[in-house]
Amino acid sequence: MFEYCLPVYDDLSTSQQAGFEAMMAEFSASFFGSYANDVYKARWVILTSIAIGIVFTFIYITLMRYFASTLAWVSVGLVQLGLIMMGFFFWNERRTTDEQSTGLWWAMFFAWLSAGIFYCFLACNWSSLQVSVAVIKVTSDWVADTKRLIFMPVATLFMGLIVFVIWTAGLACVASTSVDPIVANAPGSGDQAKVLVWTTFTYVQIYMMLFGGVWLAFFLISFNEYVTIVAAISWYFSDKTIPDDDGIPGDSEVYLGFKWGLCYQLGSLAAGSLILAVAWIVTTILKFVSKRVENATGNNCCTKCLIGCIMCFVDCFNRFVRYLTQNAYICMALQNESFCMASVHAFILMLKNAAKFSMVSTIASVFMFIAKICIAVSTTWVGFLILEPMLPKGTELSEPLAPVLVIFLFAYMISSVFIGVFDAGCNTILQCYLMD
Repeated sequence: MFEYCLPVYDDLSTSQQAGFEAMMAEFSASFFGSYANDVYKARWVILTSIAIGIVFTFIYITLMRYFASTLAWVSVGLVQLGLIMMGFFFWNERRTTDEQSTGLWWAMFFAWLSAGIFYCFLACNWSSLQVSVAVIKVTSDWVADTKRLIFMPVATLFMGLIVFVIWTAGLACVASTSVDPIVANAPGSGDQAKVLVWTTFTYVQIYMMLFGGVWLAFFLISFNEYVTIVAAISWYFSDKTIPDDDGIPGDSEVYLGFKWGLCYQLGSLAAGSLILAVAWIVTTILKFVSKRVENATGNNCCTKCLIGCIMCFVDCFNRFVRYLTQNAYICMALQNESFCMASVHAFILMLKNAAKFSMVSTIASVFMFIAKICIAVSTTWVGFLILEPMLPKGTELSEPLAPVLVIFLFAYMISSVFIGVFDAGCNTILQCYLMD
């Protein structure tokens, strides 16, 4: 395949076959091997639990509009309570241990200081807080009214898989080129490894392919986000006086996101995804370099502290770029602007309404976390209940931990994909409100 010989078990030498069998037997008897075997035995239970998780997600989205305001206020209280309890935790740890007492004291101080600052922030921006809670409530109505939109991330995932397969095939074709004839590494030994000699141009092609793959991934994410944004905008400005069958006034035009994205904003989406790809690659390279520097200096405390501060700033910048890009997409859809102009206008709008944007972001994060945990825990509990009854007769698990953990991870990922629509919707509804 693409000038590579795929390993064939029957063509391997006797020693290689024996080594493979010994490796598989050792893996099956290992800690991870037994867990992998349990997961395989419970595969139908896991698939059933995934379907249950999707059903629970729909139910939660339907019920969310009735309890959105309550959950929003609960989210605000949880943030405040979490900071206070964190301070008490460090205070109690400082009383029970003599080690690192200075560090625990400062941690306690900053936790309670953050709680006080957060309380003052809420008190000084009470009207902004009420607007933020109203935005959460309206966004919940929009999500409940546009349930078909939650299939957009699934479609994006399948499109991403198709693109990944094509990209992998192209990368294999580039990597299989050699300046010299491709020969076996050890002819006659049964070893199927081949020797490739790459030129500088081949290395450049491979690096460009890797960068292009990251860019394509961020472009698909950006396009999915843009479609969600346009759907929220069309719902917000739709005629709410027209009665609706589901009891929620307003209609979303999901197809407009595809039309506008492909016909009018394709270049702007490519520019935004390019910036996101560059920021991610730079952050990844800096993380790799920082780890190598730490190891080279023998994990020196000063070096680790300096690198930690630098990486904190880099991570903050990366998060800022992602947040600004999302709001720039909203301005693109609202005002039909290019990405650069939309970024400038989004930044100015965020500066003028910093309190509202920060509150909506904080409340929405806690709100979505509660949703993810509720869906994941309820799905895992049902999966645990049906685990033993659904196993084939005579099949026993070493312990149910691995299948239950896999069910929880899948349920959390499913809820994250579907509830993730809520994140882009909150900022979109807020910008629509500010520009209306």
